[in-house]
Amino acid sequence: MHQAKGVQCQTRHGTDMKNPQYPTEETCTQCHQKAVLAEKTRNLPGANPHAAPHNGDCILCHLQHEKSENYCAQCHNFKFVVP
Repeated sequence: MHQAKGVQCQTRHGTDMKNPQYPTEETCTQCHQKAVLAEKTRNLPGANPHAAPHNGDCILCHLQHEKSENYCAQCHNFKFVVP
């Protein structure tokens, strides 16, 4: 998704592509503000995944090089689709 929007790999993985860095929450929140995400997802059925008390690692759900997953569903019965 990011590549399709023109975001370079180095933006997320650092400049040394022979030794790429794993993105952190700080990497994601440079462009994606948590408060804005929480507002966008406030009406999801069950709970708001962006306002959960133990939320904090974006890449648990949003796997850019693999299909995203509903990480919350490992313990909870929330039926929302992760883009």
